[in-house]
Amino acid sequence: MRTLLSHRPGGPETLLIEERPDIAPGPGEVLIDVHAAALNYPDVLLIQDLYQIRPPRPFAPGSEVAGVVRAVGSGVTRFGVGDRVIGTAAWGGLATQFIVPEANCIAIPAGMPFDEAAALIVTFATSHYALRDRAALRPGETLLILGATGGVGIAAIQLGKAFGARVVAATSSPEKAALARDQGADATIVYPADLSGRDSQRAFTDALKAEGPIDVILDPVGGPLSEAAVRSIGWQGRHLIVGFTAGIPTPPLNLLLLKGASFVGVFYGDFTRRNPDRRNEYLAEIVALHAAGAIRPHISRRLPLERAAEGLAALAERSATGKNRHRNRCQMRISQLHPQFFGEVVDLDLSQPLHGDQVAVLQRAIDEHAVLVFRDQQAMDDDAQIAFSGLFGPLQRSITVHRKDTERRLKRDELSDISNVDETGQRLAADDRRRLLQKPARLWHTDSSFRNPPGRYTFLAARTLPPEGGDTEFADMRAAYDALDQSTRDRIATLIVHHSLDRSRRLAGAPALSEEEARNLPGAEHPLVRRHPSGRDVLYLASHAEWIVSWPEGESRALLDALTAHATSAPFVHRHVWRDGDLVMWDNRCTMHRATPFRDDLYRRDMRRTTVADE
Repeated sequence: MRTLLSHRPGGPETLLIEERPDIAPGPGEVLIDVHAAALNYPDVLLIQDLYQIRPPRPFAPGSEVAGVVRAVGSGVTRFGVGDRVIGTAAWGGLATQFIVPEANCIAIPAGMPFDEAAALIVTFATSHYALRDRAALRPGETLLILGATGGVGIAAIQLGKAFGARVVAATSSPEKAALARDQGADATIVYPADLSGRDSQRAFTDALKAEGPIDVILDPVGGPLSEAAVRSIGWQGRHLIVGFTAGIPTPPLNLLLLKGASFVGVFYGDFTRRNPDRRNEYLAEIVALHAAGAIRPHISRRLPLERAAEGLAALAERSATGKNRHRNRCQMRISQLHPQFFGEVVDLDLSQPLHGDQVAVLQRAIDEHAVLVFRDQQAMDDDAQIAFSGLFGPLQRSITVHRKDTERRLKRDELSDISNVDETGQRLAADDRRRLLQKPARLWHTDSSFRNPPGRYTFLAARTLPPEGGDTEFADMRAAYDALDQSTRDRIATLIVHHSLDRSRRLAGAPALSEEEARNLPGAEHPLVRRHPSGRDVLYLASHAEWIVSWPEGESRALLDALTAHATSAPFVHRHVWRDGDLVMWDNRCTMHRATPFRDDLYRRDMRRTTVADE
C-alpha cells in the first residue's frame, strides 16, 4: 500500500509518500481500498501537533474516505467484500488502504460518486446536527450563516434550504458572496474585514436587521462578528456556537433575556459518542438528502495521493488570505523547556486576533505545561494584551484601584504596573511608595490568593528590561505535591489556609495596607490541596499564606514554611531569563513564582500584568 506519512511535526512539506506492507483488519474492523479521501483543515493542525489529539508517528492524516471493502474482520455483519462504503477515523485516510471500526462505516448508495461520498460526512454532519437537532430549524424561518463559504457554512446553506428556511449568508468578500449564492443562499451580506470598531459593528448589525428578524444564527466564527450578529436575533432565536475562528466573543447577554433567545452549543464529536444511535439516524438522513439531490459537497480541487500535500498546503494558504492571524495558525510551535513543565510558544503574533482552534491549542498547552512564554511579542500593546488575556476568562481589576495615595501610571483597571518607572519613563525615586510596593514580588507567591475568587491565569509582558538580572522563577506545584510521601498527603488533605496581602507586605518590609486596601482586600481562605481541572492534586501556597485555619500559630507556620521550602527546591523550579518581547502566561492554580533582584537604582524595568479570575 502507498501512504502519505508524517514523521515529524511540521507543515505539508514534511509529508512523505511511502510504500508500506498491506494491512489486515482485526475483529470488528473493515479494510477499505480507498478511492477518494477528503482533506480538511484539522489535518493541517494534526501534522503540526496543534490538534487536540497527537497520533503516534509515523501516521497518515485524513479522517474520511470512500472506497470498496477489501476485507472484514471477525464479527463484522453489516458489510462484506465489494461493498461501497464511507469510512471515518481520526487519522490514516491518506493511503490506498484504510482500516476503520464497523461502526464507522456507512454504505454508499448507488449513483453517489466516490469523491462526493468522501466529502459528505465531516462538514455536513456538523451542520446537520446543528440545524436539525440543536436549533430544530423550521420551514419558513430565517437562518443566518456566518463565515458562509467555509466547509460547515456551505453545508449549512444547502441544508437550510433543504429544511425550508430562508438563508442569509454573511461572507468577507464579494467573490465569496457569489459562491454562497451559487450554493443556494437567498441573500448575502459582505461584512468588513475589521469589525473591531463600534461603527463597523453597527453597520453590519443594521444590514442584518434589514433582512428581518433572524430566527437561527449558525456561527463557526465568533469574535466581533458574533457580537454584532446576536443584536439582529429575533424573538426566541437560537444562536448556534460552532467554533471561534475569529476568537471567543463577549456578546451582550442582556439581549438574550429581552428577546427570549438562547445560545446553543454544537459539539458534534461528543454527541456522536453519547448518542451513537441518533448519530446513525442523522447520517442516514444526510445520505438520503444527497440521493434526493438536495445537497452536494462543494469540492474545490481533485488531486492524486502523490499531490495530497499540495492540497493540504492550499488549505493552509486559503486560511491565511489577507490576515496574519491565519498564518499564525499554521506556524505556531510549542516546545517544553523544563523536564516537568514550562512551554515556549514561537511563531504566534498576539497583536492579531486569534482563531478558536488556536485558543483551544493554547488552552491544552497551558493545562499541560502550567507556564508558557510567548516569544517576540514586540507588536503587542496594552489593548492587545487585555484582549488576549480575556480569551481565557474574566479579568480582575488591579489592586491599585484601591490605592488613593499613589498615582497610577497605567490607567486601564485591568493592568497592574510591575515596574520601577513613572509616567515620563524615568526611574522612580528610592523612597517612592510605588517602587517599595514591588518588594513582595520577590517572595514566592501565587497571584491574588488573598482574593476570592483568586487568580487563575496571569499574563506578564516585558516592555523594557534591564541588561542583567530581574529573572522570574517558577515552581511546579503539581510535581511538588506528587513528591510528597503518603503520610504528608493524608495530613494536609483537608486543611484550609487563610491568605492575606498584609502578611506578604509585612514579610517583605513593604508599606502596610492603606485603610481602603484593608477594607477591600480582607483576605481569603482556600484549601491547601486543590484539585486542578487536569485531574492532578496540587499544593496551593504563597507568601500570602498566613495561617492554617483552626491550627496553633506555631505549628501552622512550621508546616507552611516546610511545604514552601519543599515546593521551591531545585527539582521543581525553572528560572525564566526574560527576552525583549516576551509575554509569560502562567496558571496560578498549580504554580508559584517570584521575581529575582536587579539593579533598580541603575536600570529601568517596565512590566505589565493582567490576571484572569478563577471560578
